Amino acid sequence: MAELRLFGYRDVEAKGARPWTTQQKFSEELDTESMSDTAAAYARAAAEARNVDALAGRATRISRDAGNLNGAPLVNPDGRFNETHRGLQRGGRDVDSVVRHIIRGMNHAIDAEKYAHGWVYWTNDKLEHFRDQARKEWAAWDAALRTAVASHRAAGPPSVPGPDGEVVVAVSDGGGAWTLPQRVPDAIREKYLAKAVEKARDSETKIKDAIEHYRHKLMGEAAELAELGYELSESPFKLVMTPDMARYAASALKEALGKEHPDRHLLERYTAVLRSIAEGVYEDPTRPSRNPRNLTGEELEYLKRFFHGIDAKSLATLGNIPMGGDPLRVGNPVNVKQSVANGIMMLLNEDIGGLGPRGTRPVDPNEVPASIQHFIDGPPRGLGRNALIEFNGFGGLMGEATVATDLASSKSLARAALEYEKSAGAGIGLTHSERSSMINRGSSGVLEAVAQNSVASAELLNEREFRRDLMTQGWDVSDGAGALITSGTTIPSGVDPSDPEARRHVEAGRNVLQTAARMKEQVLQTGLPLGGAESSLNGGVRGRDLDAMHRAIGATAVNYMDMVSTSTPGDTRLLPPRGDDPWRFQLSMEERSALFEMMNSTSGPVKEEFFGDVAGWQYDTALKNFQESRMNTNSSDFTRIGSIQATVAETQRESESPSTTWSSVKKLSDLAGLLPYGSVPSTIVGMEADTQIEKNAAEVDEKNRVAARRSVTESQMEGKIAIALAGIRAGTLNGGRVPPDLDPGRSGYNLPEAYEAAEDILGEHAPVARQSFDSGYRPAPS
Repeated sequence: MAELRLFGYRDVEAKGARPWTTQQKFSEELDTESMSDTAAAYARAAAEARNVDALAGRATRISRDAGNLNGAPLVNPDGRFNETHRGLQRGGRDVDSVVRHIIRGMNHAIDAEKYAHGWVYWTNDKLEHFRDQARKEWAAWDAALRTAVASHRAAGPPSVPGPDGEVVVAVSDGGGAWTLPQRVPDAIREKYLAKAVEKARDSETKIKDAIEHYRHKLMGEAAELAELGYELSESPFKLVMTPDMARYAASALKEALGKEHPDRHLLERYTAVLRSIAEGVYEDPTRPSRNPRNLTGEELEYLKRFFHGIDAKSLATLGNIPMGGDPLRVGNPVNVKQSVANGIMMLLNEDIGGLGPRGTRPVDPNEVPASIQHFIDGPPRGLGRNALIEFNGFGGLMGEATVATDLASSKSLARAALEYEKSAGAGIGLTHSERSSMINRGSSGVLEAVAQNSVASAELLNEREFRRDLMTQGWDVSDGAGALITSGTTIPSGVDPSDPEARRHVEAGRNVLQTAARMKEQVLQTGLPLGGAESSLNGGVRGRDLDAMHRAIGATAVNYMDMVSTSTPGDTRLLPPRGDDPWRFQLSMEERSALFEMMNSTSGPVKEEFFGDVAGWQYDTALKNFQESRMNTNSSDFTRIGSIQATVAETQRESESPSTTWSSVKKLSDLAGLLPYGSVPSTIVGMEADTQIEKNAAEVDEKNRVAARRSVTESQMEGKIAIALAGIRAGTLNGGRVPPDLDPGRSGYNLPEAYEAAEDILGEHAPVARQSFDSGYRPAPS
């Protein structure tokens, strides 16, 4: 016998309209039943906390109390919180503002949930209405069947006219009676089920719109809370730290970045939680704590969902937004870029409970999101213009990172950056015009992010192939390579130079300097015109800018000049510490000379900075010796100063480029604290003083300048002036008085006279220092 099978909400949802499930999942996410307890906790905490930092912790400790304040309920009959910021001002303005935003966030949640429930109730009414309509139509058909059977006299089955005018032929039920075909009640069911589905779909749209609106408003509150320094994840206020909010934020950020002129305020809103997570883990992400806490489960899940919810194109788009601000787009996006970049670094950092790269295996929810793995995998086989623009964006994003990722992830990022540089340098997949007009900025930005991890940087520099590849590329932008060299060769603060942890950094310093010496032509890219990173993504002239990397190599040499100055014939050696002595190395004399020759062939500013810093090392070494009264007991300091001066003289004697003697002496005068005008009042020292110094320099006889470079005697100039000025500054030589000929502010100042004055002072007051310097000064024959 035919029968009508009624439908329920599960049948509606099976057709794809799911307002009930949507509302239920939203309610589970909100947990509004516990919000009154949370509100009570914040109300009390606001009165007791002294600052924003203390608020979340205080609220957490008292959140188990009942949802009332001093016996008065916090929730009014409509379900909204009665407590407003006016009742919370005892906590101070910022604390009051935080609580106001939290209460508003919870009220947004309650309003959205009420709205969602309202549409579910409406849908239930519609569902019951259509069920009733189906029952009635089926009853009408049943009545029509009975009437047709009662009046039927002819042979065969009776015809049954339905309530809608359709006529069907009755069928036997197998027991001697007539019934309607099963297709009749099935058609009734499908007709009214379709109507119920249509209404449920409308309801689901309304609920989703309400949830979307709620998330948008809640992200606004979260952005305000993050701006106030409130830690979103370490508190009972968990509304924004959910997987669904992460997916929403990623989707909204992607949509915002897809517009021609993205709104900076929206970008900051959708990345506020990323910023708050970093502040919770590192305290101040711009100066991250050396002992960060681990990510909480909620934070890790948020990061995973966020970066699974965004794509590589969106990350690249964000990275390609110009820094410094474009009024037609988003203003200065530094905070947004930093938040997203730090989010990537935290997610990839297994050391704080994040993920790690998983090679080439497929990405799943427990692995690196495709939006990030896309770049870690390295360049596509045929790089091409679009891929380079995209990677430049990723590098522009990652270059703003201020926190480190773990060792394995750092190395993966570094290798990807190097492969992109190799492909871009070779012009793979680029047309002839693109090769000359497009530059690779992305690799530099990624390497800057890698440099946040000094251990990874050191280990990479201690890998021969990576180090050589890094230092011999024709970088369009070498800031990242320079940052990695600086990070890897510098012993981190808090690490004793004699500790085992220091070895990798000292060894990296030795390896970098040795490579610079042995491969100086490749490091300098000799024979190729130096340019500058002035190209845009869509035009301009491709040009190399190696200054940052060369500057980092020079700074490494100066940083380790105590070791470089003890060079001996033979091979370079790494020397383990003895007792409290630090890890050390020695360069061979040949390598030291080659290193200085390399630095003498860099661009003018880099060259002057390096040799000025060498003179500064000579000054500092002598000053420390004089201050500790060790001239007679430890004269080897002056021997090393002389040895370095000999290498400077050797390097510049036959060089075609201008000597750095004058700029180095000026640097020494600055270190010694000499006023450019001698006794000129401080009120007029400044630009005019610099002008006078340059005027004095211009007046130096060119023949004397040539002599200063070529004469063995005069080539000792920087070193002996450094010792004399250091001794005067220490009060050990010449009664602490600067003779006129050593004062660069004096009209008519010239280098030969300054040198003679230094010689006279050393001969009269520091013969041991002079003799030790002379014994160290052994230039190669000219």
